[in-house]
Amino acid sequence: VQVENMDLSSSPIESIRHWATDRMRKRCFEFNEGSMEDKEHLGLKGASLCELSKLGLPVPPGFVISSETCVDFFKGSSDMPAHLMDSCQSSIKNLERKTGKIFGLHTSPKESMPLLLSIRSGAAVDMPSMMDSVLNVGINEEIAQKIADITGNPRFALDVHRRFLQQYGTVVLKVPKSCYADILSEAKAHDGVASDCDLSYPALQKVVDGFLKVADVPNDPMEQFRRTVEAIFCSWYSPRAVKYREVHNIDDVFGTAVVVQSMVFGNLNSESCTGRVFTRDPNTGADHIYGEFVCQAEGDDVSEGMEQQPKKIEDMNSCMPEVYRELLRTTSVIEQFFGDAQEIEFTVQSGDLFILETINARRSPEANVRIAVDMVRSLQLTEREAILRVDPKMMTYFMHPKIDPQQDTYEELVLGYGFPTTSGAVTGLAVFTETDVIRLTGEGKPVILIRNESSPDDISGINLASGVLTLHGGVTSAAPELARSMDKTAITGAASSGLELDLQNECVYNDSGNICIRKEEEITLDGATGRILKGDIAMIPTVSHTFSGAKAAFKTLLSWSDQYRKMSVFATVSSISDAFRAIELRPDGVGLCQTETMLQKSNCRDLMSTFLLSSSETLKTQSLQKLESIHTEDLQEVFEVFPSRVVSVRLFDASINEFFVPTAEGEAQRSYDTRETNPALGVRGCRRAIVDPDFLIMQIRAIMTAGINVMKNGKPVSLDVLVPMLTSEHELEMVIETINSATDKIFEEKGAKIEFRIGAIIETPRACLRANKIVKTEGLGLVVFGLDRLTELTCGLSKDDTKEMIATYNAQGIIHKDPFRALDKRGVGALLTAGVRLVRTTIGTMPIGVFGSQCGHRKAIDYFDKLNLDFIVSSINQIPSVKISCAQAYITAMKESKPMWFEDSREGFLEDFPAYPFLI
Repeated sequence: VQVENMDLSSSPIESIRHWATDRMRKRCFEFNEGSMEDKEHLGLKGASLCELSKLGLPVPPGFVISSETCVDFFKGSSDMPAHLMDSCQSSIKNLERKTGKIFGLHTSPKESMPLLLSIRSGAAVDMPSMMDSVLNVGINEEIAQKIADITGNPRFALDVHRRFLQQYGTVVLKVPKSCYADILSEAKAHDGVASDCDLSYPALQKVVDGFLKVADVPNDPMEQFRRTVEAIFCSWYSPRAVKYREVHNIDDVFGTAVVVQSMVFGNLNSESCTGRVFTRDPNTGADHIYGEFVCQAEGDDVSEGMEQQPKKIEDMNSCMPEVYRELLRTTSVIEQFFGDAQEIEFTVQSGDLFILETINARRSPEANVRIAVDMVRSLQLTEREAILRVDPKMMTYFMHPKIDPQQDTYEELVLGYGFPTTSGAVTGLAVFTETDVIRLTGEGKPVILIRNESSPDDISGINLASGVLTLHGGVTSAAPELARSMDKTAITGAASSGLELDLQNECVYNDSGNICIRKEEEITLDGATGRILKGDIAMIPTVSHTFSGAKAAFKTLLSWSDQYRKMSVFATVSSISDAFRAIELRPDGVGLCQTETMLQKSNCRDLMSTFLLSSSETLKTQSLQKLESIHTEDLQEVFEVFPSRVVSVRLFDASINEFFVPTAEGEAQRSYDTRETNPALGVRGCRRAIVDPDFLIMQIRAIMTAGINVMKNGKPVSLDVLVPMLTSEHELEMVIETINSATDKIFEEKGAKIEFRIGAIIETPRACLRANKIVKTEGLGLVVFGLDRLTELTCGLSKDDTKEMIATYNAQGIIHKDPFRALDKRGVGALLTAGVRLVRTTIGTMPIGVFGSQCGHRKAIDYFDKLNLDFIVSSINQIPSVKISCAQAYITAMKESKPMWFEDSREGFLEDFPAYPFLI
């Protein structure tokens, strides 16, 4: 605690409180005043720079304007908060003392180098390139001339001035980028060069003269500073930043901090460069540095993918060996301090290394898992810390498609190569504009967005597209950074293989001058190798490689999550192929075997139609007998894949409309007469079992016969039978009575018996409120809550028919999230909580689980853990992420000893329940 500014005449507690309040009101913080604990106020960038400065690493001196200042800026109708500029001027004076340079020309000694400033955004959450920055603030024509005189390098001074005019004009004055790009293009064409850095001095002077005419840039350095800070505050609400927060569910309320630093120049001379480096490979997770640098350039040249192709970071060892060795030492120190792989921005000025920024590295899912496991093995993390380090959503990557390396014979289809910046592969239609991305994805078609250079403004297109291809840019440019953060496949730098983009005609030419990619042609990006291939390439799920040893880290992490999670994780299957896919991921069993899907196979549909439509009892009986035989075979295959593990079979739960195939005379009219007009609320679930008990008996005979057959083959069977769509205990009593009668007969016929439990699926609001009565039903062994149907009936929404309406409601703020993707805690969650409470207070040992599309959402899983549920039923693709989420929920909440329903209130949805005594 800093005590020098405390009023020690009051009590110690009051002194600390007053000091903390003053600190919150402070606008500007020197680098020696902050730490990572202040990231909410100083942003990730500012807080990390404070830590790096304290470590004694080479960080250009600077200060941070707090994020609260940004919030106050918007509260004040976009006026600069009171006294901010006074605080900034004081901090700039400190910078002048530290650097020996002067900001502006006032009282500047003749031999003193002018102080130029880097002013960059820095929020408390990672938002790569989404907000604005301006470099070289403080320069004008007079100061540029002084820099030229002192350095003896007039071209450098012109380049700095050119860069400032261009960046200030586009960021602060909102001048279209094309106004500057056209002038640059004309100058390069006149000089016959391809890159900005190759322009001659006269050409560069002409460019600067042209830029000065484009917009009225203030000459006063302090006015430049003030307006730049305002622009960076405003960039918090730029369309791309708002879209990024929307995609990643980031709150708008934080605002952004502003990091101000003394400029260092990577464009000063041949011994200068700028670059970005990862302490570990962000694609594979391998333990070696990975990155690139650009000679005679500034920081944004790397992220924006300029024409000058970046060099691999390893190449620095040959051209700047001492700097390279220092970079290796520095990156190692930074990773050790932060305890995670880092992404570091650096500049080399005349052979001196400077660190400009470090953040936890954005990485592919494969790299994320490998890095976490490797850090446990190197004793940098514990197993629990490694589990918490992994984003559960990234685990679904291992279910993504990938080109099978053992069946890869597609070299004749290769159109070109680029830099492989993310793992995985994707096929889609080639498009060149965001408009086409929106149009085609709206039609349900996958697309690949092709751009010349990457830009943060492409956030909306990248979000909707399945993959991204850029002709220019390197492995650390904006496109792969965004792609990694959004789990997309991206390839950059394809121009290196001779590809050339023609935006006017919306096509790509190869090095022979022939069109190789046309608009809306199907292409495939192989993120693992950087290949661009023609057409749709056959793929297999990545998980197929995972257990062959190629990705042992994935298997290791899942095994750790199995040790640290409290809730069991079961799979949803509907076929033998599903069962084989699921067993690779080692679920605790099958929580939902969907028999209605099994009965929709082609060899079952005609039989189902005959049973439902035929007026002949003989034909109905024959169809049931044939169905029983097919159903038995299908279930037996599933049981054999999961010996000793629970398989929960849900009784038929589908609309009969899906099975109408009228083939005989009179059946067309019967089909019309029988068809349900509102099948979602028709005769399905337990209602079908009650209305057609013969059909229920057929299913029970098939289930038990399959189990007995497997048991006779020497494999143990653990079986549950789930009764869906209940609204009362009376329905359950009738179904259980029929089940018990049917099983007695089949056991007697087979001369064998298997143990099984009967479960109640609670998925209607009334069943939630009657859960204490339902759970008392004799013979009941478990309870499962079905969230999809409960959400439909609670919210009055159809999961399949209201997607556009939900999107509109979301955009207008009526709802914040799709209730079929994230749990509606105040509605559906309240009913779930009431149902669980009623079950637990009636029979405390009753196993309780849940299934539904919301079960893959991390916050929902935290909710289930606090409800003390016993198991979650997951779709196959979400099993890895659900396992990790369950372990994270348990590790995070280990210190909590009370389950949620004993607390007075949590997030506002329990306070109303005491008013309803019928729930007790």
